[in-house]
Amino acid sequence: MSAWSTFGIAPSDHEIFDRLASQLQHTVRISKQTRRKIDGIELIQLKRDQGQQNLCFSSRPFVLCGLPVRRLPANQLLYERRNGQFVLQITGHPHYGVPFGQDRIVPIFLATMAVRQKSQTVRFLTAAEMLETFGMSKGGKEYRRLVAAFERIFGATMFFGTENLSATAKVVQRSRFNFLREAHICASAGSEQSSGSGCERSASSGRNVLHESPPMAAISSSVTAHLF
Repeated sequence: MSAWSTFGIAPSDHEIFDRLASQLQHTVRISKQTRRKIDGIELIQLKRDQGQQNLCFSSRPFVLCGLPVRRLPANQLLYERRNGQFVLQITGHPHYGVPFGQDRIVPIFLATMAVRQKSQTVRFLTAAEMLETFGMSKGGKEYRRLVAAFERIFGATMFFGTENLSATAKVVQRSRFNFLREAHICASAGSEQSSGSGCERSASSGRNVLHESPPMAAISSSVTAHLF
């Protein structure tokens, strides 16, 4: 193709692209939510190139299939999610129900802390520390929400595996596990008042010790996470 036209030198591809981009900039509007997503992706890519990523870890079944987005009906205690050949089934505790929604941050944060500490036992000395770790506001309402998430995760039994169809048979492989093997969460009745008796998990004796403390420091948790 000739670089000349009846109007002079033909514009390059870059010039055409820049011109179109300039025109689109005035006609296409990007929502604030989409802009935040774009900025987040750009930041992730930048940190990845610089080798400064903050990595999180999660159990393989939750990555491949995931928890339900919304709370299931009260009488439904079985959840199933399929992703190709992978199958995840979760049975909930009759008192707590099936984990859902933001409950997913519990296994993600606990798995990440366990990997970083190189220990399956994760301890929080105070409720304030626990809420701060999970990126939640400090308050009794938020703490109760987090404890409820722990109870649903603790009470759930997971079944994970694959299903393959061959020419002659159906091959099914399953594993059963509980994400949390043991949990110690204690709170005094007056923990949301100006002051009150709290409970602290003693590492040496393994007993709960009462003491006077500020509101949010009155609650402590000791969680043992079992990673699949």
